[in-house]
Amino acid sequence: MSLSASFLVTGSQDTTLKLWAVPERPRLVSMVDPCAGASMTSQITVAAHEKDINGLAVSPNDQLIASASQDKTAKDCTSEERQEAFEKQEALILQEQQLSNLLKEKKWTKALQLALTLEHPFRALNIIKEILLQDRSEETLTRALAPLRDDQIDLLLKFASTWNTNSKHSAAAQAVLNVVLKSHSPKHLLGMPGSRATIEAFIPYTERHFQRVSRLKQQAMFLEYLWCNMKVASLDVGESRPE
Repeated sequence: MSLSASFLVTGSQDTTLKLWAVPERPRLVSMVDPCAGASMTSQITVAAHEKDINGLAVSPNDQLIASASQDKTAKDCTSEERQEAFEKQEALILQEQQLSNLLKEKKWTKALQLALTLEHPFRALNIIKEILLQDRSEETLTRALAPLRDDQIDLLLKFASTWNTNSKHSAAAQAVLNVVLKSHSPKHLLGMPGSRATIEAFIPYTERHFQRVSRLKQQAMFLEYLWCNMKVASLDVGESRPE
């Protein structure tokens, strides 16, 4: 804790430092237990080390925080760095709020552009899934992807390639791939850095999904066949009963 008891710093096994604002309390109480009965919120999170943090110290003037880690390094975090980290976190919160508002307003293209700018594959996935729930989903998705730049399409394809490895998200991934392949010529796509490898990465998992769907279709047809035979058999039994 800082000497002024205005903030608390914690280090964690997740390699991050967190700075917590300590609520104002009477001096006598704060000396005994500054956090008793008070809730605190993490104001800043800094990825400080590569391994567990096991030592912390705060300078007497509260301007310097030093940390030691199992990665055999010691680092310091100045007040300027804390302020920079705070501003980045604040900007991220604002962007998250903006993204939420865009989704509510169904401004799909802007929402996708923001998710891609933030490099949030899960956010982008949720946007695609929301689009697929709309009427004329393919047309809506085509319109949403049309204004995206080549680098954004390239990144979205990389996201979709990852989604495609999971059967739960494969429909969204295939929808993106379908629209992109229809909207861009092969020559155009090959001009995007890494697009060839990204598209090729779809193939093995797409084949697995196709085989899985084919098996499910066969099972459904077999169940339907059994059900129809059971109905016919029950009718035959009913007709054969003596009056």
